[in-house]
Formats: sequence, C-alpha cells, structure tokens
Amino acid sequence: MTMTTLRLGPESTGRWLETPPVNAWLLMGDDDAFPTTGELAEQWQHREEDLPLWTAPPQTTRGDLVLLYFMAPRKAVHFVARAVCPSFYDSGIDINAVGNVDVHQWWTFLTPLVEVPPIPFASLRKLHGGHLVLKGKPRHYLAPHVIEALITDIGELNEAQRQVLQIPTGIPDLPDPQTMTLPQWRDLASGPLKLEKQVEHYVVEPLLRMCFSDDPSVSWFPQVRIPGAGVADYGIHLEHRLRGVVEAKVAIRQPRTPSSPGPDLEQALRYAHKADTPAMLIDSNQVLLIDRQAREPRKRIDRRSATEADLRAVRRHFTND
Repeated sequence: MTMTTLRLGPESTGRWLETPPVNAWLLMGDDDAFPTTGELAEQWQHREEDLPLWTAPPQTTRGDLVLLYFMAPRKAVHFVARAVCPSFYDSGIDINAVGNVDVHQWWTFLTPLVEVPPIPFASLRKLHGGHLVLKGKPRHYLAPHVIEALITDIGELNEAQRQVLQIPTGIPDLPDPQTMTLPQWRDLASGPLKLEKQVEHYVVEPLLRMCFSDDPSVSWFPQVRIPGAGVADYGIHLEHRLRGVVEAKVAIRQPRTPSSPGPDLEQALRYAHKADTPAMLIDSNQVLLIDRQAREPRKRIDRRSATEADLRAVRRHFTND
C-alpha cells in the first residue's frame, strides 16, 4: 500500500480496533512530533490528511498496537494508537524531528492518537528485566506480556483506551522450524523477525517443509544462481530439475505508482523470467505466487489466515506448472 492509494474513513479506521493486534511496537518521537491539542482534534475527523503518519518497522501490519514514546525532556509514552495500514517504504517523506534523521524509512498511518497516563522510561525498562536501550533505530517490538503489565499498571481504562490497548495475539517465541505446525506458523508474531535470515528460517523453510515433506521428488536448496538475474534465496527442484525460485524479504517494498511493480517484486519477476519457472516472493506477513513470465502475482496469501488449501496452492504452483 502506498500513500497515493490510501483511502480512509471512519469505517476503515474503526474496524482495526475491533480485533486484538498481532504485534505491539514502541515508536519514538521528539518534541517536534508531539501533537498539539488542535492536531489531536483534527485526527478524529478521519480525513487522510489529518491522520498521524509515523515511521514504523517494516513488519508492521494492519491493526498493530503502537505506543508513542517521546524522548527527552518528556522520556515517556504519552499516546497509543493502531496501525491503519501495513508499513510502506518511502524515502521522500519529510521527517518531523528536532535533529537529522535518516530519510530511508518505513511509514504507517495511525488511528487517531489516544492519550494515556505518561509511562516513563523507568517503567518500560523494568518490564524488560532492567535492560532496554532506546538508542539506534526508533522502534522496538513489545512482547504481549509487556502490554498486559502496562494495562494493569494503568488501571481503569476509558472507552477509547480500552479499544486501542489490547493484548497482541502474535506468538513472540519462535518455535522450532523443523516441527512447526500450520497453526504455529500462522500465529507467529512478525515483530521478532527483524532479519531476512530469520524470515527464511522461521517462515520460508517451515512453509516448504509443510508443502513438500511428503513428496520425495521435491527438494529445495538455498542460494541458487539464476544466470543473468542474480542469486535467489531458494531453488525448488522436481526430480533434480529446477522448477521454481523463492525470494525472501523482511517486508516487501510496495510500488510508488500503480505502473511499477516495486523493486522486490521486480526482482522476483526477473528470477521467474530468466529461470522460466514459477516464483514465490515471501516476507514476514505475506506470500506472493508468481507464474513464469508473469507481470504481476497470481495469488496473495496472508500468513495469518493461511489454510491447508493455501498450502496445496503453493504445492500446485511449483509441481503442476
């Protein structure tokens, strides 16, 4: 999703408050980003131009819980919200900050900010066993037990706080990829998947195992060179012949315009064209199936709602082409 295609209204922002979030994030801001009373009031008009736009982790998905922490002199969380859309990459957005900030950022729109009693850094650090470093990237994954404890500390919530502040459902502990089941795979929180190697290990490889472990004619290997295109993360072989390629990302960068596939999909399309095989582009939240010589994905699978039928679709994608 890009800024140019986002269309929001009360019904679209409100529905992300109806279900618990998958992940929770601690996002940073400074005094320049602290909203005025007027800005807070405008956000409740639900117009796209009034909703908060914030830097976010690449793995952010719709409905994720966001706690906004403001650095010195405030040093506390002052607002909570939900992500209205998956995060999108854009290096051309001006960042509202006191100091210089790297322009290469992922962004998401947020539901109108809801004020909470200030949650100081000392409280956050205590909930992390005394170890919490807020330097570096201005975003941190918060495990469900942290949110549960924060809600308890706040005490009685008003209606707006209760709608936003819900305990995330994503599993923060990463199960053994060799024994991971489909329900476990579905319920993985994307927050802990910070590196592409983690996506490969905990998302791609369990998916391939679930799809092909009962078929001895199918095998897969990492780092497969595609002549004229580069090195794909995985090659899928049927009877020792390359029948598909897989490319993994922490998050797939979306196109700036509808006429462009975006750099990550473009890479996967190039592999499919040069290898003349089907391809799969996968990140921490979604799976895209791409036919040979295609110009766009044929099917998108949301990991959180994947079914046995989706596993069969992946299998047919590579074996029945």
